[in-house]
Amino acid sequence: MNRRKAILGIFLLGSGGVISYSGLIWYQQAKVPDFKFLENNEALIADLAEVIIPATSTPGAKDVKAQKVIISLIKSCADRKTQNNFIDGLKDAVKYTDSKFGKPFTALSPSQQNIIVAHFQEKGRNFSGKPGKIKNKLLGKSFFEILRYYTTVAFCTSQGGASNALAYNLIPGKYLSCINLSRGQKAWATK
Repeated sequence: MNRRKAILGIFLLGSGGVISYSGLIWYQQAKVPDFKFLENNEALIADLAEVIIPATSTPGAKDVKAQKVIISLIKSCADRKTQNNFIDGLKDAVKYTDSKFGKPFTALSPSQQNIIVAHFQEKGRNFSGKPGKIKNKLLGKSFFEILRYYTTVAFCTSQGGASNALAYNLIPGKYLSCINLSRGQKAWATK
């Protein structure tokens, strides 16, 4: 009789823990996003985007003002799960930077910024195959995946990114379905 009660108690305790953890995860994804924090950290988003697409002979993400597009896309186009994952990731980036270097991300050297972004890239690495698809469906994409995607979209759809970093023809003339790229040619800005 005592063994049965002990097994039942362990089962109830474990079930309660799983239900509580699931409720916490659901709350974190369903809460109202903190857009004020997002808007107040525009400089942080600009520097994070600049680490992903730095300025070289072509403009970088900061030069084309990708941070404004990222904020706009997060606020108006992303679902609530993505919004909360991105904002929580920004908060984690602020905390991690302060604990690692003792100063804000915008005050770090480029090599230190690369270390921070590499940490979040590794932290956001997804499982391969079906477990990764299930994780993305249930928990959403990681902060780094969201940042990289929106940075790329913002850069490639900007005038500076499309005309300087990509092959862009304002008036293409005729439609050619398949064109071979010549050696050293940039990728096309349009599909």
